[in-house]
Amino acid sequence: MSLTVVIGIPLYGDGKEQTWDCVEKMRWYSAKHGVDTVRQKTKCCYVHHNRNLIVVAAQESWRAASHILWIDADAYFEPNLLLRLLAHKKSIVCTNYYRKGPPHLPVATQKDRDGVLRPVYRHPDKSGLEKAAGSGLGATLTRTRVFEKIKFPWFENQYVDPPPAIADDPEVKKDLICGKMLLGEDVYFFRKAKKAGFNVYCDFSIKIGHIGDYIYDWRDHERN
Repeated sequence: MSLTVVIGIPLYGDGKEQTWDCVEKMRWYSAKHGVDTVRQKTKCCYVHHNRNLIVVAAQESWRAASHILWIDADAYFEPNLLLRLLAHKKSIVCTNYYRKGPPHLPVATQKDRDGVLRPVYRHPDKSGLEKAAGSGLGATLTRTRVFEKIKFPWFENQYVDPPPAIADDPEVKKDLICGKMLLGEDVYFFRKAKKAGFNVYCDFSIKIGHIGDYIYDWRDHERN
């Protein structure tokens, strides 16, 4: 029996041509291996709202779907991405990719001894699946049942107090607004999922590119 996976793509603009090419190649490759996909895109200026709309569409229009594969419109990946993530048989599996601006920090995080989220670098050729606190949602697979067990809103931006261990860090202070730091919709989701009892995993071996003026990846972080 084949699986059905919703490919959720939240859009602000029109997305990158390379990303759409990657998506279609992945859909063809997945279908060849018995996995059906449905492309669900939403477009507005609020990313968290786009993501919430995709969940609702998956629940109402694609009830047979077992998973949502989140793809950002500036991601670059291989056609076997979906099959590799499905093979782990986990409720939430993310990937690691790298910010476009120097020093091109990784987006995957783990908590340090003080409970602070820290970026995690792993060379993709020397790593595999590990537990993580979270990552960006640029290439992340979630079971649909995750969204049945946690309450709406699944994605939201929030201003929160910075953790005491980094509250005096000058780099942190410069980004505070009225003493608060911004918690993005991805971190918000992973925290909510963890509270609901879901473990988060990251496959550090999957190579994801981040499309800017060229395709950024782990090599840019290494050079910095």
